[in-house]
Amino acid sequence: MSTILAMDTSSEGCSVAILQDGAVSAKYLAAPRQHTQLLLPMVDEMLSSAGLTLNQVDAIAYGRGPGSFTGLRICLGIAQGLGFAAERQLVGVSSLETMACEAVFRHRLPAGERLLVAIDARMDEVYWCVYQVTADGIESLSEETLSPPQMVAEYLQDTPALALKVGSGCHYQPLVGLESTVTDLVQQPKAEFMLGLAEAALSRGETVAAEQARLTYLRDSVAWQKRERIRNTRD
Repeated sequence: MSTILAMDTSSEGCSVAILQDGAVSAKYLAAPRQHTQLLLPMVDEMLSSAGLTLNQVDAIAYGRGPGSFTGLRICLGIAQGLGFAAERQLVGVSSLETMACEAVFRHRLPAGERLLVAIDARMDEVYWCVYQVTADGIESLSEETLSPPQMVAEYLQDTPALALKVGSGCHYQPLVGLESTVTDLVQQPKAEFMLGLAEAALSRGETVAAEQARLTYLRDSVAWQKRERIRNTRD
């Protein structure tokens, strides 16, 4: 069995998880603006608790986004540093797909049900993707996209009702109006639910060297940096 270290700081949360001999251990902290201070100590703590060294890890999974520009870069930087130090391969895992996996698990969605995952991207836009539950997990029915919420509503019009709407982006009025059985506005990506996706990617050989690891911004970095400056000024 694979041993995988996973980490995510794509949202206000900071999370680390380990898959070892089929068992999962995980830690999640709601810690906005503290990712730089917390992530590496959390990695050290989790490895120590599991009785592992970094050299015993088969691969390092990181949240590749979409999400917070600053948070994504922090996570990638630390994952790359660890990958270089231990000469380990990296696996980038989608924030949206990670949230979908947790939602299916938490709400026990059966095969065939559909769900929308939407993260508030600010600027009146959302990162989103539509998924369907399968016998083996989930599959995406759309591309990972950045768009105004109205475009999401138009994409889903004249389709069967969703079983679930997940993520902070679902608070926008066009998405509030979409019919669904359950809405969960507070869920954020967690490293624990990256592990299954990372293990599957590892088994398919979909890993990269640390220097080749990339992020999924969907929005260009110039726009992100402008937004971050505006937010910092307001704070």
